[in-house]
Amino acid sequence: MDEVSKQAVLSCLLFILVVVLALFLDTWYRRHRSNVDGWKRINIGIVSVLLIAIGTTIAQMCFFGRTELECRILNHISGSLWNTSEPFVRILFIARLIEVNKMPQKLDRSVDYGLVVITFLYWIVAVVLLNVTMGYAVINDLCIGIVDPAAGAFTFMFPQIIDVVMNVRLWQVLMKIKSRNAPNLLMTTTFVFFLASSILSLLSLLIIAQVIPLDKSLFTTWLTFQQAFDVCSIALPTIIVRFARTQRPVSPLQPTK
Repeated sequence: MDEVSKQAVLSCLLFILVVVLALFLDTWYRRHRSNVDGWKRINIGIVSVLLIAIGTTIAQMCFFGRTELECRILNHISGSLWNTSEPFVRILFIARLIEVNKMPQKLDRSVDYGLVVITFLYWIVAVVLLNVTMGYAVINDLCIGIVDPAAGAFTFMFPQIIDVVMNVRLWQVLMKIKSRNAPNLLMTTTFVFFLASSILSLLSLLIIAQVIPLDKSLFTTWLTFQQAFDVCSIALPTIIVRFARTQRPVSPLQPTK
């Protein structure tokens, strides 16, 4: 893929992110009266990760024709933004699960909050490792980031463990809702999108490990696509619920947000 094609792909991703952000803000505004503090914090978080993904995409579009200093700065900025959005998207998925499941068992609550803490700690370690170990190079006017193998292994392997536990918890809560005859489109779409996001994360691990062959010059473009998909995955369920017009009277396990 040449530079023009990369720019076209990144421009498409940027357009999609801006559209999703606009739709989400409009949805939040129209349903503002139903927000409680927990949902309000989640919505602020969703807007934040969408803005972070937009920032990462814009940074990636500036990687051609840079000096070594500019290349270094851009790599640290885009890498830090990527390593921030990925953990926080997972935290937002967990937060939505916690808000929906208002009657958890003690063990379930411990698992959910434990996931939040572990994911938050993962974010700190991942960002620090990236900025300490990342290298860079300018080859044929193209700015390239060089990730340390050990740091890369941690960054891409550890989330797989978190994703497995989160998928189990989302499935458990979804089944609990359905068993009480309270179908919840929000949780159904949340589970589907997170499962798809988990599969994409696994594909990224296999690509970085070169199990799935992909030209290394396309790694950052693929990871930018993954980031865009992930942040849209946490925003789209809310947008889908709005346009589906399936709101019903609130039950303990079916809040309106």
